[in-house]
Amino acid sequence: MNIGMMSTEVDMNPVLNGGTTQANGQDAKYKTVFGGRKMTLFCCHVYFAACMYLSSLCAIVANDWIPNPEIHPPLDDVLFRAIPPLESGSTIANIALVASAVINIAMIAKQKYILRFVILQRFLYTLPTMFLMRAFTMTVTSLPMPETAIPCMPKTDGTIMSRLSLAVMQSVSMGITTDKGIVCGDLIFSGHTSTFIYLSYFATKYSPSTWRSIPVVCWCLTVIGSVCLILTRGHYTVDVVLSVYLAFFTLTVHDVMVEHPHLLDRYSIMCLAFPLMYFVEAH
Repeated sequence: MNIGMMSTEVDMNPVLNGGTTQANGQDAKYKTVFGGRKMTLFCCHVYFAACMYLSSLCAIVANDWIPNPEIHPPLDDVLFRAIPPLESGSTIANIALVASAVINIAMIAKQKYILRFVILQRFLYTLPTMFLMRAFTMTVTSLPMPETAIPCMPKTDGTIMSRLSLAVMQSVSMGITTDKGIVCGDLIFSGHTSTFIYLSYFATKYSPSTWRSIPVVCWCLTVIGSVCLILTRGHYTVDVVLSVYLAFFTLTVHDVMVEHPHLLDRYSIMCLAFPLMYFVEAH
């Protein structure tokens, strides 16, 4: 498999297929060829942090713009009518998300040398792009909350500084918990579901061959967590469905560009989907 390193022709198939390198000499070669790419990884971390902060800031703004539930009641949803609410759904979804993340961390730690950085870099520049999309969609359209009894975070005073400071707390907690209540209004589309899909995808693509059950576990957690988000009335069904569609679409675009790196030069406009892709994969 070509991992997109256009300027370096190194056979990465044994590693990308979940195996291990057979000779110490080949291990050393991997380490020598890719040892100077720390700056690339650093840029990916900065991009990840910046996107997550912007997404958190937009979530705070969306929380301030929640429509008045007395004037705008919850929208009709087919699954809401068919299935009763589950109070512990949010807790189950968060536990499933943390479990999936831990599995991926263990999977990355199991890999050899450069593959650890390849996986981490790709995760750090693909998932934040999804959250950039989400920052736009949840800000431009404000929907009434699916459940009026949800303890939403109090609205800010509307000043820039109050929103900026609160966004720091929200980004640090990754949107999972807050001592002031739940950030509401960030409905279109589900950030939890997007993260679930990405974690399951990376577990499927990069898990060692001896970890055959790991992808199955991750996908089961994804289904359970996504369904619980609907059952707990934290998201409308369309939020979760749209999240699944966009996650698979962006991952497909990413895969095509990585598998065929010459397309990065031929169709440079595609790099708008992943601003760091050309920098990470083609140089």
